[in-house]
Amino acid sequence: MPWEIDAYVASLTSKSENTHDAYASDVAQFIEWAERGGAPNPEDLDHKALRR
Repeated sequence: MPWEIDAYVASLTSKSENTHDAYASDVAQFIEWAERGGAPNPEDLDHKALRR
């Protein structure tokens, strides 16, 4: 299962465009961190990976 940033941001229907942009940026940064830590997909994340 790939990361679904666009689907996540699209689900924020009651939020402003600035909020969409901020959330998308935050999630993109989290994904970069996760991928550097060896979790290229969401299902690769677990409690141990998140605590690194």
